Amino acid sequence: MPDTLKHGTGSSVNSRAANSPAPRSGVMEICRGNGKRHRWRQLARRFVTPEARGTGAADALFAALRDHAKRRDWAAVRWITRHFNERGRAFYDRYTGGPSDFIMYQWTPSHT
Repeated sequence: MPDTLKHGTGSSVNSRAANSPAPRSGVMEICRGNGKRHRWRQLARRFVTPEARGTGAADALFAALRDHAKRRDWAAVRWITRHFNERGRAFYDRYTGGPSDFIMYQWTPSHT
């Protein structure tokens, strides 16, 4: 169940699962896509507190995010995760059917 949905340059979704012992069990930070014409958003962070893991908090966050995105007619929500984040990837696969075909690169100009 979402506790709050905040709006501004980005949005955040805070959630608490019904059976979680934590008052706030998770958070997502949502950033705008590039340009005003794009209807997609980027998740900048996703986090469920350790004591809330396994309580449904992540599902509550994604349910709140789905409702938030539908109300705003977003075409897609994107995020990145580490390839070795097996637990997170298994969870994300339930919602997405698997990773996209995009590969993320990171360049650090000061190191070249």
